[in-house]
Amino acid sequence: MFASIYHSGYTREEMIKNTLAHHTCDVIFSGKNDFRAGDEFESNFKMISATKKKSGIRVVTKFVHSKMDGQHVAEGYFGGVILGAELEGEDTVIDSMPERPLREDGTKLVESVELLLPPNAAHIWDACIRDTRVPKAKSSDINVHTNLDLAEKAGFKARTFTGLCLLANVITLLLCKVDTDGLRENFTFIERYGCRFSKPVMALFDSILLDVFYSYKFENSNLTIFFDVVQKTDGTAIKDGCLVLGTKKSHL
Repeated sequence: MFASIYHSGYTREEMIKNTLAHHTCDVIFSGKNDFRAGDEFESNFKMISATKKKSGIRVVTKFVHSKMDGQHVAEGYFGGVILGAELEGEDTVIDSMPERPLREDGTKLVESVELLLPPNAAHIWDACIRDTRVPKAKSSDINVHTNLDLAEKAGFKARTFTGLCLLANVITLLLCKVDTDGLRENFTFIERYGCRFSKPVMALFDSILLDVFYSYKFENSNLTIFFDVVQKTDGTAIKDGCLVLGTKKSHL
């Protein structure tokens, strides 16, 4: 998402001054093409909307991932608000995020499990999304996840976990619960996941303990897991989360 923001002409200085917040994500797998470690992919992205909000500019970026032979694998939508930014001209919308599965009003998340996150997880995730054989230039360390000074300049009291780092840990935990509940053999394929990141999780030197509240919904040969993630001391970190599992054999 940051790449599309910078491509639109937004500068690094402006990005540091105006924090990106209120993130949302939604990833949908095609279900037609399995993939394994070592496969090569092509990813295309574009900003599909920029709209004015009271707190700034809301932007949404769409990603399309394909195998090198053109076979569609997945598409993802990532949104956020650039706090304090002003949009020149009118709102622009060329596409929209699909509606994400939401639990019915009044439906409670009846189960809970604890998740313990080590503070170095943000750095591990950072290493997974770049070539670690190439030293990271100081000028490129411009995110609040690995750079404490920058996090403090952005108004945070510590480094923040990347949303996808937190979400990946939550999904892994939920898949383990599906397994221990004896459902894994019936639901082996991740069809979709998404959520709203409502509050950053801070990381100094101690592990962070979180509560994951969840419930199952069985419908149309799918298992949908609705979930929220709550910090012990700082409130809700993830809200309106969903993980949709299907029956297709998967190599994920």
